[in-house]
Amino acid sequence: MIGNLAERPAANFQPTVRRGLHRTAAEWFRDSGKPLTALEHAVAARHNQLIHEFYVDHPEATNQALVQ
Repeated sequence: MIGNLAERPAANFQPTVRRGLHRTAAEWFRDSGKPLTALEHAVAARHNQLIHEFYVDHPEATNQALVQ
């Protein structure tokens, strides 16, 4: 099943499903020490609490994201 999900373009998912996938990815990248990638997924997920967490805990990553 996971393989089938990985092969499907994200655009084919319903918006709520896409946001849920981005939220999961944001949490995974946060826990894996990749704050910039986590922030990108948190923004795509519209996960305001997680976005705020990154601004507070990782100002260097959020500054870098603003520059890009």
